Amino acid sequence: MEKILLDAHPSVMFIYSKKDNGEVLLGGYDGGYPRTIYASAPNLLGGNPEAGDETNGPHNVLVREITEEVAKGDKDVDWKQRPVQWVSLDDILKIRNGILDNTQPFADFLVDAEGIMVRPRDRQEKVRMSDVYKAIYSAFRAEIPEDIFELARKNIYTGKRFWTEGFIGIHPLRQLEAAGEYSTSHITANVLNDYFGLNIPSPEQLKVSNIGDVRSTYSDYNSDFEHTERVWGAK
Repeated sequence: MEKILLDAHPSVMFIYSKKDNGEVLLGGYDGGYPRTIYASAPNLLGGNPEAGDETNGPHNVLVREITEEVAKGDKDVDWKQRPVQWVSLDDILKIRNGILDNTQPFADFLVDAEGIMVRPRDRQEKVRMSDVYKAIYSAFRAEIPEDIFELARKNIYTGKRFWTEGFIGIHPLRQLEAAGEYSTSHITANVLNDYFGLNIPSPEQLKVSNIGDVRSTYSDYNSDFEHTERVWGAK
């Protein structure tokens, strides 16, 4: 059987409390994100492999990305040049360790994205607002202690930052389910729906299927898939 060529293979995750409160902690792109269809929409945390990651696996990449993202940044203003108040290093470590210590693999999702076409208010014709690609999203979950979840909530609600890119927020799952098809970005809706048994809307241009367990290393995928060079440096 011919191998499926992959343009990307991100490692992503969602976070929720051991106390079942119907909420999930997600990241997201701020208004400066170039793919405007997803700007300001909640997104799974994580990121893409980089050059040299060929001998690693999805979990290695996820750990690196969370370590880089849940941290004190080196900027004192955000993308709108507003002052940033950073969380104490102690709180950052508590939140980061609470996430990483409780991270578990969930599932791999094969994605065939056709590209989302929309008509901006200032244009007559539709324009493509997302990429055309095939990818595997290796999804992880973290059920963290209630006190760590509430520590994250306290800092978010008081405007203090403990992340370096975009934004982080706590979202009621039922609220996401009641919103429109662009209420979340990329395959966030599909992953949350699969795990929590929800029906969060997702654009029909995203063909997403659960293909089983997350594999340990990227070479474990070689029997069925081929990672193109684009994978090791996707943005």
